[in-house]
Amino acid sequence: MILFKFSTAQQWSPVGGPQGANVTGISSTSTHLVVASDNINNPGGIWLTPLAGGSWTNVAMNMANKRVASVGIHGEYLFVSNSDHYNESDGGIHRSSDNGTSWETVLPQGSQSFSCFLSLNNTIYTCTNSGWVYRSSDNGITWASSNSGLVAYSAISCILSMGDSIYIGTSKGVYLSTDGAVTWSAMNNGIPTNSNYGRITSMTSIGNTLYAATFRSGVFKSTNRGESWTQLNGGITSLSIFSIYAKDNWVFAANAQGVLRINNNETIWTIANQGLPGTRISVFYNQGSTLLAGGQTGLYQSTDNGENWTDANNGLAGHTIGNQYNPNNIMIEAGEYLIAGTSTGSIYRSADQGVTWQLASNGINTNTFISAIYYVNQTLFASYQFGPLYTSTDFGETWESKANPISAPYQIMVNNNRIWASYYELLYSDDFGENWNVEPSVPTEVMKMCMKNEDLFVMTLEPYTTNTTIYKSVNGTDPFVLTGQMTGVVFEHICALGDTLFAFANTAGVYKSTNDGLTWSPDGLSDKLIRNFSVIGNKLFARTRDQLFLRSNNGSWVNINADLPPVLDDHDWYNTGLMATENKLLAAVSSLSLYQINMSAFEIPLQPGPISGNTTPCIGSIVTYSVPNTPGVIYTWQFPSGWVIISGGNASSVNVSVGSSPGLVLVTPATLMGTGPAQYLIVMPVTCLEKTLNLSVFLEGLYNGSNRMREANGEAGPQFGEGIADEITVELHNAADYGIIEHTFNNVQLEVSGNTTITVPTELTGDYYLTIKHRNSVETVSALLVSFAGSTITYAFDAPEKAFGGNLLQMMDGTFVIYGGDVNQDGIIDSGDMIPVENDAATASSGYLYNDCNGDGLIDSSDMVIIENNAAMAIGVETP
Repeated sequence: MILFKFSTAQQWSPVGGPQGANVTGISSTSTHLVVASDNINNPGGIWLTPLAGGSWTNVAMNMANKRVASVGIHGEYLFVSNSDHYNESDGGIHRSSDNGTSWETVLPQGSQSFSCFLSLNNTIYTCTNSGWVYRSSDNGITWASSNSGLVAYSAISCILSMGDSIYIGTSKGVYLSTDGAVTWSAMNNGIPTNSNYGRITSMTSIGNTLYAATFRSGVFKSTNRGESWTQLNGGITSLSIFSIYAKDNWVFAANAQGVLRINNNETIWTIANQGLPGTRISVFYNQGSTLLAGGQTGLYQSTDNGENWTDANNGLAGHTIGNQYNPNNIMIEAGEYLIAGTSTGSIYRSADQGVTWQLASNGINTNTFISAIYYVNQTLFASYQFGPLYTSTDFGETWESKANPISAPYQIMVNNNRIWASYYELLYSDDFGENWNVEPSVPTEVMKMCMKNEDLFVMTLEPYTTNTTIYKSVNGTDPFVLTGQMTGVVFEHICALGDTLFAFANTAGVYKSTNDGLTWSPDGLSDKLIRNFSVIGNKLFARTRDQLFLRSNNGSWVNINADLPPVLDDHDWYNTGLMATENKLLAAVSSLSLYQINMSAFEIPLQPGPISGNTTPCIGSIVTYSVPNTPGVIYTWQFPSGWVIISGGNASSVNVSVGSSPGLVLVTPATLMGTGPAQYLIVMPVTCLEKTLNLSVFLEGLYNGSNRMREANGEAGPQFGEGIADEITVELHNAADYGIIEHTFNNVQLEVSGNTTITVPTELTGDYYLTIKHRNSVETVSALLVSFAGSTITYAFDAPEKAFGGNLLQMMDGTFVIYGGDVNQDGIIDSGDMIPVENDAATASSGYLYNDCNGDGLIDSSDMVIIENNAAMAIGVETP
């Protein structure tokens, strides 16, 4: 069996995914809100968003271990804690002085895990799950530790201060230190310390009043700084409290009921869940006037002390679609929706092919991970590990648990109006899951099922053996009969492709059978740890721990990872969901959410259509050549000697600088499966006379009044010398199809007067749209086509009627300028442009930088003013 890998340019691209990481900690620096994430079976991260608003950025991508348990701020330093049960050298306490750009380990993990932080006076404190408190008075360079007075190996969950007194919550109750965490005294009068009833999960305070949340005994309150405690459980029905927090005169607690709140002077808790999903909240935080709550489905905010909650997961990613134990059947298509289950047990749906997702778990009351999702006869079925079976008839809007549930089936399939479920026994239901019956003709433990044509096959494992047995039911209605057995090999999954059955053994590769399982033969990937199979259309995909393979038509296995992101750590399971929608394949990649690829990438491409482009271009000019684009195909271009590709790379359209040599323009198509036949065009370059384009345009960021601009500065003064404001790019776009660029003038120097003169090849004689691009301005297009028929062409962007869509800004002196502030050049001015400016402003960056909107050579608040003003008006590109 042949195994090969075909290297190509980019094929996979991110497509979003369910937002909302498993939040374990929240804090803030002077400029950013910071969220810690620990996503159960995969890396979480350290997520930052500007306090002024914007999307989230994960700054933990260069950390060895991204499962972050807690976060703290001390002076100018950001501290985080993480632990790694597989590789202790990756865990510990890490700090950053540059908002997460770089990290250093200041306290290794060793044999313990760190749980919480406290910054008090000049000292930072952190605690462990083995009953030690560490302290540092030099920003984490050196540490001292103590557990004097603490019960040995009592896990510490939280730490807080009241004046100079320090309190910790442990698995053995509350402890107090009045000497800077050197010695500790128990403060448990009224709190049970036997078993887990006095296990403290979280603490908070209002004035001199302390509140302690426990694992099994609800909430305790102390009005004398911990000398004595009384229970405060009025209105609480679930006494396992996950977290507790005080804001203003309110106290908030989270348990299985959701979020509860109570006034400091009241005795009855009330539920405060309006707008919150049914999710476990593990941490609260107060940011200004906003209360934040973080949990398994991400971050939520309330500006009215818990009366109402809204989603705050703008770009905060990290959910794993699926789980490592049963990665199949976790992402499906149901009607117009994509439905996906995550490792936290939440279900999401998407109505736009996976770009945006909506939480769809209303009615599901379980924190266990999801086993499988199926769509059968207009009904969604969701099964949970050690949990009930849920159904939904409205695409996940609401769910209900079945009256006679079965626990966590591996698979659910439908055949001739009968629903089959496999979970140890083979069960079936003839009333849409209301009642289930055991199929008696399959006597042993059922692992997986599949359909081949109209017949149903089940794969079983004989107890206490390594023998896999295959049973078959004709049309899924006849009794099952044994068709074959594989001795000494435990198959993990079975599927059918055409008339062939395929199965894989976790560490023994793929097997196939062409006689309904009577005999099996190896089919490759014998050196791979295979996780699961997926049959999509007429293609079979196999996923290992860190790679994705496709079985080609000739029976070889092709590595189709291409540019999918790598596995993030040694125990991160890779693709946990795979499905096709329309013409694309979607792959769930651990906590990095979804990636997509066009299905045509899995076919040998046909010869491209004819090449469009000038056959007699001017020597030295920049010309565009293109072929009709086929999604999923990459294109390799070859030009005569001396020609240089300027842009386009492996796209269907490229811009080239024309050399003097004649010859062939060749373009060869390729996919992950191989290359197709090339297309060619004969070209004969010619020497052309020149003509002139006189252009006038002002840039908002550099405009200085009185029809003048200032020079853009670098580190040593004007970047391009006296009298030159900045460089721009001028493009000529096709009259019939704006997407086609006929010619590009790069590095055009624009004078402070707003004028520039460009030499134009005489071959350009048509009508074109003029497009102006600048490093941090909005792309601006001429309102009408500009004729290049004459020897001198003149155009000025000096009035709204001269720019497409009137996309010009009028300054106070009446002059019209191109809008500034599109720092990231995505075509719209918004919070995405603010982030790089804020980051560089925080470090006082200087020089000729793309985010220096006003060109003064410094990144500061004056650059932000331009962005904020134009973002408020939703300024963006206007094109024909």
